[in-house]
Amino acid sequence: MERWALGATRELDTFSGLEVFVVRGVVNDRSETRTRWDWVRLPIDARFNATAGAIGARGWSKAERQRRVTERAV
Repeated sequence: MERWALGATRELDTFSGLEVFVVRGVVNDRSETRTRWDWVRLPIDARFNATAGAIGARGWSKAERQRRVTERAV
């Protein structure tokens, strides 16, 4: 569990995929605003740069090992 102060900016590594769950407050990620109970799952090598909103934020993040898909499912 992480606590982000008001206006704190974070860049989380997504080299193996990333999940983020906002428990309290607001997190702005590029053009999206994530609020309480929002969950996002990012693919390998995606970018996650976020800023905590006016009351800060509390959230959970997990980097996960996702395998790269090299073949198309039939």
